[in-house]
Amino acid sequence: MSPVWLLWWQNGTFNLQQGVYMGVYAVFGITQSLGLLSMGVIFSTFTIMSATTLHHRALQRVLHAPFSFFDTTPQGRITHRFSKDMDTLDNIIGEAMRTLIGTVVQVVGSI
Repeated sequence: MSPVWLLWWQNGTFNLQQGVYMGVYAVFGITQSLGLLSMGVIFSTFTIMSATTLHHRALQRVLHAPFSFFDTTPQGRITHRFSKDMDTLDNIIGEAMRTLIGTVVQVVGSI
């Protein structure tokens, strides 16, 4: 909506004072910023909750595995697998989703 408002401002479509055009444009900018902030907070909370839930589920599966699993699988492999998967979940996937949500909010805010 911001680019459309700028076009209307430039053409003087509504015959308003400059201060009104500036005020409405500022409201659009503030709304977009607040939307981005709220999406970031919601996403961060969701990411932490998801990572915690998935970690607990994976840990429960390993702890309830039969003894034969621990006989055939080295402890280092299990530890490496846990740390690698948690790193991927916390960093790579989280950053990709954060970028996606940020882009969507910016696109919606600029329509």
